[in-house]
Amino acid sequence: MDFTIISYIEILTFLVAIIFLKKRNNGLLSILLLNAAAETFFSFNNNLIEITVLYCYIHFILWFFLLFKMVNKEKALKYIIPLYSIFCLIDFLYIEGARSLNYYSFVLGTFIYVSNFIVFSFQNLKKEDFSFFLSNSYIILSSPVLFFTGMSLLFAFDTSSLFHIKIIDNVSLYVIICYFVNIIYYFLINCYIYRENRGYV
Repeated sequence: MDFTIISYIEILTFLVAIIFLKKRNNGLLSILLLNAAAETFFSFNNNLIEITVLYCYIHFILWFFLLFKMVNKEKALKYIIPLYSIFCLIDFLYIEGARSLNYYSFVLGTFIYVSNFIVFSFQNLKKEDFSFFLSNSYIILSSPVLFFTGMSLLFAFDTSSLFHIKIIDNVSLYVIICYFVNIIYYFLINCYIYRENRGYV
């Protein structure tokens, strides 16, 4: 069994959400449950690429739902999810296959989420709705941005050699980026949970 610090953070964050999140956010709870279950599974067996690919796909889909639902743009999902799903299927069957994580699908998922997040942010900025940027909704929607972007910067090169570049004391670039983006990711999620529990909206 190979549990890491990130593994414990993921599982603890899910438990914190279950216990302390007074205002139920089923979208977030689904994401945290998926992450905790996947991390537990991968700690026992991380050699099943198909499961990893499926996990990444579901993870993006859940974040798409949460993003577009919270900004009241759910109609766009009728186009985004089918198109993204078709690309992921083609990528898995005909492009990258089961040899490794489907990097193209991950980068595309990142582009869809981050670009729409930026568009929605600018729309609220244009309307001078500054309260949106201080809201709890903005905290939770911004939480995966750095995670998706950081991992995509690695995956965009589509080369395992980059993952093994040693930076500090034989610690690879991949490990440093993984820890950094995951810590920010779960820190923001826990900030959201804390503020919801304190009655912020």
